[in-house]
Amino acid sequence: MDDDWKKRPRIIEYWPDGADYVMGMDESGTSDLVTIKRKLSSGKEDEIDFSMKDFTLTGVVVDQNRYDKLKEAVNTVKYKYWTDGMSLYKNRQKRVCFHSRDIRKKNFPFNSVEPSELTTSLTEMIQSINAKIISCHVDKLAHYKKYTDWAIHPYHIAVQFILERYCKGLNEGNKKGIVMLESRGKKEDKFVLDYIVEIIDNGTNFYPSSHFKNILGGLKMKTKVHL
Repeated sequence: MDDDWKKRPRIIEYWPDGADYVMGMDESGTSDLVTIKRKLSSGKEDEIDFSMKDFTLTGVVVDQNRYDKLKEAVNTVKYKYWTDGMSLYKNRQKRVCFHSRDIRKKNFPFNSVEPSELTTSLTEMIQSINAKIISCHVDKLAHYKKYTDWAIHPYHIAVQFILERYCKGLNEGNKKGIVMLESRGKKEDKFVLDYIVEIIDNGTNFYPSSHFKNILGGLKMKTKVHL
């Protein structure tokens, strides 16, 4: 496979040829340190709450068989509450996406569903899925207070941690895998992609580039993945 994906990520629509595993990655919280730095410099550390300081990046690893079962399990819940898993939004039918913030805030389309019932369905669905989870949490406040202006970007810390462990599993089984990320915008996508490519091409402080050889060319991104 060519290396064009290293310049521009490709959209995933079907299971890619040659891939034994896919790892979908998503984040919780914001990864920047700007707010932390501003609050500390102005003596307002007491105003820094969990929403400002906590950043988590998580990867969910599945093979093709488990991916199909995951898709079926997610769609079963969607079809239970919405016809064909779709809901009318601004005169347009859109596939329902389980975004945690919208569920908690009872935003559309979750305003028409009994919260406790949906939570039970989602919990049972997650418990039924056989997948490997690799997650990294960064306390941005502690991180910045320790390293100040030398602090590494939290996203870089997290993605390095996850890729190292993802590739350890691939290498042990002599398997190939890809990484799938949500597309958030041209600038943001490039920031993420450039660092992942740097890791694959040059390795990290702990692993040489050969450790990442089983990540297939063809990093995929998609605007809000809908199963």
